[in-house]
Amino acid sequence: MKAKFRTILLELFALLVGSAAYASALFCIMDRNHLAPGGISGISVMLHYVWPKIAVGTAYLVLNIPILILGFICLSRKFMFYTLIATGMVAGFSNLFALLEAEGIWAPALTDVPILAALYGGAALGVGIGIVMRGGGSTGGTDVLAKVVRIRNKQFRTGPLILCADAVVITASAFVFQDIETALYAGVGAVVSAKILDLVLYGSDETKKLLIVSERHEAIAQRFMKELDTGVTYLDGRGAYTGEKRPVMLCMVKKHLFTKAREIVTEEDKNAFLIISSASEVFGEGYKRHESEDL
Repeated sequence: MKAKFRTILLELFALLVGSAAYASALFCIMDRNHLAPGGISGISVMLHYVWPKIAVGTAYLVLNIPILILGFICLSRKFMFYTLIATGMVAGFSNLFALLEAEGIWAPALTDVPILAALYGGAALGVGIGIVMRGGGSTGGTDVLAKVVRIRNKQFRTGPLILCADAVVITASAFVFQDIETALYAGVGAVVSAKILDLVLYGSDETKKLLIVSERHEAIAQRFMKELDTGVTYLDGRGAYTGEKRPVMLCMVKKHLFTKAREIVTEEDKNAFLIISSASEVFGEGYKRHESEDL
């Protein structure tokens, strides 16, 4: 019971931190520079620009209401409850920053250089969304819509669905702000956000696939498991010329461990046959979860 309670507290803390980071990026960087980062947050920035009396946080919350209702109908209760909390926190923090600005307590414009706003704002948005997702929720908007679409259409991937929605909003921002450069900067911010989000959720996903044929396969396998903390799979192999049976080692190694892996192979058998290729995605223990595509 204590362990479960502690887990819940950590998840709620992640929602708090992630929402604060997301709101800071949205209000203090993107909105200040008229950059619509895509999705509901981008629409909120544009609404605030057209009708300044509508706070970014308020617009964000109101626009998310029908999406949250749809999510509660179609998706898991826990995920949507955490999403509701995170959405409320993002709106609350955004409006808090607006209040502090109105009272003259704090000037939230962190930068007025568009490219810096796109880079740092996009990075902060990605960090915020990633932390919230690690806490078991989302920041609402297109994340929820993409999950709903994929319930009956598994062939659609979450990333491209969100990217299409973001592209529409970013394109619209060029007309709202009457500045195509603003939209281009917003596009840069969206790309940076997506990349940082991927890093926060999965870490560096660059992985090398190794196929090794060696008489010293047992020694190599033992050192891989001990020194690299990575698994090894044996495949049945047979030389076409000699007809001799020999196991083929299959191993997935993260990029930062690749140099050490190659050193181990060379040290154990300089005549080893080593094939190296890159794997775009790896699912399983130590890598992405099989359900991660739904995030």
